[in-house]
Amino acid sequence: AKHKDRAGSTIAAAMLDDPGSPPVAPHVVRLAEDASRYMREHLAENVDLSSLSGVLAVSPDYLGRVFKRHMGTTPHQFLIDLRLEAAEGLLAETNLTVTQIAWRVGFASPSHFVTTFRARMGTTPLEFRRRVR
Repeated sequence: AKHKDRAGSTIAAAMLDDPGSPPVAPHVVRLAEDASRYMREHLAENVDLSSLSGVLAVSPDYLGRVFKRHMGTTPHQFLIDLRLEAAEGLLAETNLTVTQIAWRVGFASPSHFVTTFRARMGTTPLEFRRRVR
C-alpha cells in the first residue's frame, strides 16, 4: 500500500516560490538540504539540533532558523515526520512488531512511538497496519 510522503510534501511546498518572501540564498538552501540528508541517513540514531549543528559546523540557533525558513518546519518536527513516514512503510510492508519498528526508525521507546503515531495519524500503529493491508 502507498503511504503519504509528508516530509517530501513539506520539502516540495517549501521549495515553491512565494512571491511575498525574498529569495532564499543558495548557502541556506544547501545547509537545509544537507541537514535533511543527514537526518534521512541517520534516522535511527539520536539526532538532535545540537548534534546536527555540530556535524554541519553551524550554531544550533542558526541551523534552526535557516531550516525552518527553507523547509517550513523545525528540524525536530521534520525528523519526526521522517520517522513516522518510515514507520508507515514498515507497518504496511513488513511483519516487524511495533517495538521493532519503533527502534528501527529511531524512537526512544515503543510507547513514545505509539503515542506520537496516534497523535499524528489518529490511529494506533496496529490499526494502521490492519487498515492498509
